[in-house]
Amino acid sequence: LLCQTLDRHQMTQTAIICVERNPKLLECTRQSLLNSCMTFATLALEIDGATGQGFIIPFAAKAQPVIGYKGYNTLAARSGYTVTGDVVREGDEIEFEKGTNARIRHVPLIGGGTSRKIIAAWACATAQGRTPIVEILGFDELMAVKNKSPGAKKKDSPWNDPSIGFPAMCQKTVKRRLARSMPLNVMQYAAALDE
Repeated sequence: LLCQTLDRHQMTQTAIICVERNPKLLECTRQSLLNSCMTFATLALEIDGATGQGFIIPFAAKAQPVIGYKGYNTLAARSGYTVTGDVVREGDEIEFEKGTNARIRHVPLIGGGTSRKIIAAWACATAQGRTPIVEILGFDELMAVKNKSPGAKKKDSPWNDPSIGFPAMCQKTVKRRLARSMPLNVMQYAAALDE
């Protein structure tokens, strides 16, 4: 799975776009920036910010690779899995079962949109001929991940954008947790890098 990589030109081009969008990356060590680029080249994920597959974020003069939720979807799809997920808000119906009869049923309440509080996030990986893999995290578990994240302390962190960023980070978090249960070395490698 790791043999699919970005070519040198593609990696250089997406790295330049990444640095143009976030000039603070130029303050990071060259080695950390190179390592981040190589991580994404190895995973064959774009880091241009437009695809949402991956991002390079500066943390205390070090560039850190951060896989987006679309990156997890891409990695899973390459191995024959479809990963879906969403946030659960107050008023939604949710039923799930884990184990050998894993399933999830989520019926969102129409109306109210982002004004309804997020109470959980779920993810499910399905592949033909295999039992679905289901993961669900309650609000307290999602907040525990946010509170451990160094990036969440930044004012411009997506975790701190209640309408778009926070729901997306909740979805990414549960997909990353789902990767722990999937029989895909590349997904587990990506989740370990992200943590």
